Amino acid sequence: MKKLSTEKQGEYFIFGEAFLWAWFPVITIITIRYLSPLYALALSTLISSLFFAIIITCTKQWKDALVKKAYRPMLK
Repeated sequence: MKKLSTEKQGEYFIFGEAFLWAWFPVITIITIRYLSPLYALALSTLISSLFFAIIITCTKQWKDALVKKAYRPMLK
């Protein structure tokens, strides 16, 4: 497969961002109408955690995410 140029990658990122932002109001209205606030919070946390895990897995940085010495300063 041919490697994408930096310009083409940027265009794809911008398109993806515009697509996600366009769906944000729709998802928000559906979520508010049919789900309780606590359930909506749990669902959004789950989705963002899965997204974070996918990014960490793709970049192979799980060793950095599991450094226990960094947890205490982050939670202060």
